[in-house]
Parts: sequence; structure tokens; C-alpha cells
Amino acid sequence: MDGREIVLRAVLFECPERVPITWLGQGKISDVAGVSYKIGNAWIRPEDGPIFWKPKEQGEDEWHCIWRRPSTGRTMGQVKIHPLTDWDELSTYDFPETRISERFEGVKQITDEIHKVGKYVLGGIGLGFWELYRGIRGTESAITDLYRNRDKMVNFIDRIVDFHVELVKEYGVIGVDGVSWYDDWGTQKGGMVSPEIWRNIFKSRYKGLTEAAKKRGIQTFFHSCGYVYDYIPDMIDAGVDMLNFNQPELLGIDNLGQDFGGDVCFVASVDLQRTLDTGKLNDITNEVKHIISALGCFDGGLILEGWNSDILAVDGAGWESGGYLQNYDVEIANGMYGAYLRFGKYPRRII
Repeated sequence: MDGREIVLRAVLFECPERVPITWLGQGKISDVAGVSYKIGNAWIRPEDGPIFWKPKEQGEDEWHCIWRRPSTGRTMGQVKIHPLTDWDELSTYDFPETRISERFEGVKQITDEIHKVGKYVLGGIGLGFWELYRGIRGTESAITDLYRNRDKMVNFIDRIVDFHVELVKEYGVIGVDGVSWYDDWGTQKGGMVSPEIWRNIFKSRYKGLTEAAKKRGIQTFFHSCGYVYDYIPDMIDAGVDMLNFNQPELLGIDNLGQDFGGDVCFVASVDLQRTLDTGKLNDITNEVKHIISALGCFDGGLILEGWNSDILAVDGAGWESGGYLQNYDVEIANGMYGAYLRFGKYPRRII
């Protein structure tokens, strides 16, 4: 049973022989490998993006957001200039060109090569429609739009979703196993919007993505940071296969297992803020065991996540200027990976 089959079985609750691992920055130990279309963003050289993308200034992405990054270059930075602060400028706003064949040049070959070595291929959509919309309008305006400009907001988001659906369709032609997107919906204390608003406005848009994927035999991976517990039932009902949480302690590991275990596959790491940042291997190991026992006792339903230490390397100055973990080093990364290997067997099914 190779890594690809182990991941597929984990997502489908079909008794894989071990808990799969996705490890960013170390392809040899990861059961998952990512591929991406050519995207015009602020973190690559223009010549590495789609040939038709011509940024007007440094830090501009193809949605016209202007990003600023720290000098270390270790983080994605933040949007500092939002391109659509006034709805009167909507008529002159240029949406990115789709031009699928140019964006996906070479991706099929890479996907086939990854499959040959037995790994699960996850096709990246990138930032989800909520992250993009907040970048384009600004977070305060985006929240205000829910109440004052809802029709305009919904129409704009639907344009983003349409773009993402076209990406999913091409990933289906290419033959990836899953597609991923990243939309942070939580603060440290709760969600950004009420569960009712999320359900009534955003759920159907995610369902459009998951349905497009399922028609093509593709699984879906939804990353969301913060306290998003109240949205989880609707995320699952929208058809999401994998929920990626990096703060399981914040959400409550036992609660996740009791309320949603067996209904969705969790892609989880040791809690970045509450546990991993302590640098205490004993605490990290105990949380690994806790995650596996609570979330992995459903004949699957759990993928463990990790990163090379240089990816989360920091200077202690916070997210915007260099990272968010002060104590994550090679020793801690190796210790967490060792715990994944040592305890990464699915417990006996409890339901």
C-alpha cells in the first residue's frame, strides 16, 4: 500500500494500514505532494507566473492587491493596498484572465511523475474566495458588505467561485487526487460572521466547488484557521472531504472527535500556538497521541501534518515580520515526526 492509497483510504474511512502524513518541505517523508497552476501572485517573479500577467508594481497580485512582505521573505506578508475600496470603481476592475491551457502548462506531466512514486497529488487553488474578497475590499469593508452591499458582494464572490470552478475542471482533466483552498474564517475567540450568515451566504458557494470536484472524482481539502467550530457542520454538509486545522486545542480535540469523527477527515497538526511553540517534546508527543486517539478511531479520518523547521523558522518578531513560532527547530520537527511514526496507527473503531 503506497502513500497515495493510504491517503485515499484515510479520507474514505477504508482502513489504511497507518495514519498518513503530509509534510511540507520534505517530499521524501510526505505521502502528499502539491501541484499548482501558474498564478500571478506577489511572491513569485513575474516571469514565473502566467505569461499574460503583467504586474504594474512590486507586490501586486493578479487580483490587483498590493502585498508587503518582511525583509526575511519567510512569510506571505499582508495586503496593504486594497484595489476595490469604492464600489464606484467596480466597472473598471479587471478580473484575472482564465486562459486555462496556459496556466496549467506542464502540470499534467508533474502529476503523472508524482503518481509514479506513489504519492497523493493535491492541486492547489490557493486563497479561497473569502480571503481574496477580503484582500480586494479590505476586511472591514468585506464585513460591512454583508449588511449594506450584500448583492454586490455576492455577485463579486460568484465571479471568484466561477474562476475556481474552472481550475477544478482542469485539475480533473489532469488527474489530481484532491484540490485545496485556504480561507481563514476564525478569530481566536469565534467566527468572523454568525453561523446563520455563513450558512445562508457562503455554504452554497463552497458546495459549488465540492460538487465540481466530486463530478471529477476529486477530493476536497479546506484549510481554515481560528475558532471555526460553529461552521464545521455546514462545511461537512457542503461536501468538504478534508478539514485542515492547525489549532486543534483551540477547537477542542475531544469535541472534534465526538461531534464530527467519522463524518470528515481531519488534517491536523500539533496545535501551533498552544503546544508546538512551547518547544517541549513531551507535551508535543502527548498531543500527538491525543489527536490520534480522538480523531483517528474511525477506520481512517485523520492525516497528520508537519513542516520542515526552516519553513516555520522565526526571529521572534511575529507573523508579519518573520513567522509565528519561536521554538520550532530541527530537533522539535524531528521529534514530532518521530511521534507521528511511532504512534501513527489507527485505534480500534469506536462507532
